[in-house]
Amino acid sequence: MKDSLIHLINQANSWLKNKTMALEPKGYIPRLQAQKLLLPDWDPFWLVLVGPRQAGKTTLAKHLSQELIRQKRFETLVYLNCDLLEIREWLTSPLFIQEILDEFQLQHPIILIDEVQRLESPGLILKACADLQLPIKMMATGSSQLELKSKVQEYLTGRHLEALVLPLSYQEIGAVEPSQLIFGCYPALVKATEKNILLRQIYDDYISKDIIEILKVGKPDTMQKLISLIAHSSGQLVNYNQLATDCSVSKRGPNSSHLQNA
Repeated sequence: MKDSLIHLINQANSWLKNKTMALEPKGYIPRLQAQKLLLPDWDPFWLVLVGPRQAGKTTLAKHLSQELIRQKRFETLVYLNCDLLEIREWLTSPLFIQEILDEFQLQHPIILIDEVQRLESPGLILKACADLQLPIKMMATGSSQLELKSKVQEYLTGRHLEALVLPLSYQEIGAVEPSQLIFGCYPALVKATEKNILLRQIYDDYISKDIIEILKVGKPDTMQKLISLIAHSSGQLVNYNQLATDCSVSKRGPNSSHLQNA
């Protein structure tokens, strides 16, 4: 392993040196599905947590890891973030597992691959890791269900447990506040004070990363206006003429009377 790669892993896994450090972030809100996901039946399988961005997949995965370590079923967690280019370039072969075991002197770790859909061939990599049948626990998270299902699911039949992680339910939160009806129940929003700013960031991430990048939308401005029309026309037909008019005005200026197709 390259020194730069080892440094990245150490930065993201400070508990490898400090054994007493907690894995899960402070203020973790217990999820209803956690106990079922901790059943020993699933230890040999890949646990794949899928769902929308910011729904708490990584936090839940770290909580599950903390519990598995507390129960002494596994010894520690190795967290690999595929948002980092160097990590993605390294995860091209199942040999990375043996490199982890050798470099950090581990025998029964939990391997957590975060944002696995960003790998070039995630399904093949996860399948190859499962086929090694090593005494490790394997977890993965993916923010884009559309992309993840097409890249992963067909390769992992009989080798994985998939769990859908959604924003918090009222049962998990424990109390209903008026702000939750406006801003929703994403974990970060429930605890945040500047909810407007955070919600805008989540919305922008959905537009730029999930819709535009994955669906290859060529006109992002038009897509933004379509989403706004849908939001304001709940339960009704979307007015295409209004969408075309809005797009025409945005392109030609507020005084233009020329109608262009979106």
